Amino acid sequence: MSWTERIGYGLGDMSYNIIFQFVNAYLLFYYTDVDGISPAIIGTLFLVVRVLDAVFDPVMGAIMDKTKSRWGKARPYLLWAAVPLALFTFLCFTTPHFSVAGNRIYAYVTYILLGMSFSMQTIPVNSLTARMTDNLQERTLLTTIRMILVYIGILLSISCATPLAQYFGGDDQAKGFQLTALVYAAASFALNLISFLTVRERVAIKPEKNTV
Repeated sequence: MSWTERIGYGLGDMSYNIIFQFVNAYLLFYYTDVDGISPAIIGTLFLVVRVLDAVFDPVMGAIMDKTKSRWGKARPYLLWAAVPLALFTFLCFTTPHFSVAGNRIYAYVTYILLGMSFSMQTIPVNSLTARMTDNLQERTLLTTIRMILVYIGILLSISCATPLAQYFGGDDQAKGFQLTALVYAAASFALNLISFLTVRERVAIKPEKNTV
């Protein structure tokens, strides 16, 4: 396996963590302090999304197992998830200027769809190691490279967000975070595309048979 493919695989998880850490660190602040939505409403939204994640993750796994494409079962989702992950990241940090009720509905819809996009990304990426190689040493190396790139992504995501928001928006926090989200979304899309183009599925995973 080439180093291009090894690094490409890690970039797929890096793309997710750049978005995930940015959202975890700043979306609550954006909703409450910039968008002016009640913390109680946002707290309920976050709880709803966590519950839906617990439901959608296994559903996504089942969908992936039934996927048939010339690229494999997991690899296509690096491409298919790239657009919604980037799009809903940007939309979550965009104030629509609807009515109070409209803004709340908008927040719920976009954040729930972002959560579903997270599942579309993470479930396939987590399964790719076993699908790329059956060599134990190679899998260990893939995991190591992946974690290094993940931590680099987390560091960049957290450390760059505030300076970028101030640079783009100055005193206008809504504009600053919106354009910062656009930069992160574009970076995530590019990393997903690189990962999709560089990795290959070589190992067919046989579904477990029910012996009961």
